[in-house]
Amino acid sequence: MENKKESGKITHVGKQTSEQATAKTSKTVPIIIIVFCVVLIAGFLEFTANYQKNLEKELASATPSATATASVKATTTTQTQTSVPDITTGQYNATQKAISYIGSSSFSRSGLIEQLEYEGFSVDDSAYGADHCGANWNLQAAASARSYMRSSSFSRDGLIEQLEYDGYTAEQAEYGVQSAGY
Repeated sequence: MENKKESGKITHVGKQTSEQATAKTSKTVPIIIIVFCVVLIAGFLEFTANYQKNLEKELASATPSATATASVKATTTTQTQTSVPDITTGQYNATQKAISYIGSSSFSRSGLIEQLEYEGFSVDDSAYGADHCGANWNLQAAASARSYMRSSSFSRDGLIEQLEYDGYTAEQAEYGVQSAGY
């Protein structure tokens, strides 16, 4: 290492002073922090977008009731505007209750009728409500199958038996089992 003397000041050539090293470090640390934050935020945004897509996909397949509710409301609105529907108060209330149940849980047609009867609706009003709530029974079976698979382990045949026990038809149970991954 050689020393140079310029205007009364001695400098070392080939070696950094501690002041120069500190200056370089103080300039690079904020840059590293900024790059780290950008990468972290980008990763979070990608995770959030993927999570949102998966959630929307699952909700679309698991809750046909939102579509059913909109469909029934649109039908009811159209009927109200064009003519007074020829249904009884019991049928109307059973349909509204069926829509509410389908919106919160999955039911087979017969299971929903039984639930409505338990609520005090007549057999005829319960059947009317189940038939006019807008439910897609295949999608209800799929939601039930996924729910069973989340809470317990089933063989394919065992899951079909469970869905049929719940009142789904053989075709609906098959659809449900296939949607659950079997």
